[in-house]
Amino acid sequence: SAGMPGNAARGRVAEQNAQLTDLNANLETKVAAQTQEIRQILGQLQVTHEELKKSFLTSVRVFANLIELREGELSGHSRRVAEQARGLARGLGMSDIDVQDVLYAGLLHDIGKIGLADGLINKPYTALSAAERVSVAKHPVTGQAALLALEPLNNAALLIRGHHERFDGLGYPDGLAGEKIPL
Repeated sequence: SAGMPGNAARGRVAEQNAQLTDLNANLETKVAAQTQEIRQILGQLQVTHEELKKSFLTSVRVFANLIELREGELSGHSRRVAEQARGLARGLGMSDIDVQDVLYAGLLHDIGKIGLADGLINKPYTALSAAERVSVAKHPVTGQAALLALEPLNNAALLIRGHHERFDGLGYPDGLAGEKIPL
């Protein structure tokens, strides 16, 4: 009868070992199932992310097309600016994200002109009256403000604000000079 407690203890240990082995097997199965589920969700997120990127780019193109409708005889100007600016940005070795911001800024740089009177759109700056120059000089700020609600365009909006600044500080709207002008 002295061996009975040892047999009972060995029986409990064997039972616990069997339960642990079963739990371990079930755990591996559960982890595998959850891993597969996470992979499926990740795949769906990637597809959704790509769709959102395409929709965003489509929105930028729509904005650019609206600007072109207002440009009249200068139609295509925004696309040409965007392509040249993108080429310069790449040539300067800017990051892909910065190059994309430069492209967006080029496409949308005159979005603030949408609200200007028709007679001001194609009129040379030197032919504008003082009051007309004040109106036209607001378009970079108006363009920036129009795009600030779209967080992915915030950097491009800052570039748009500065697109009429001059290295000598005689540009507008802020009179920035030299290195204070966004690249």
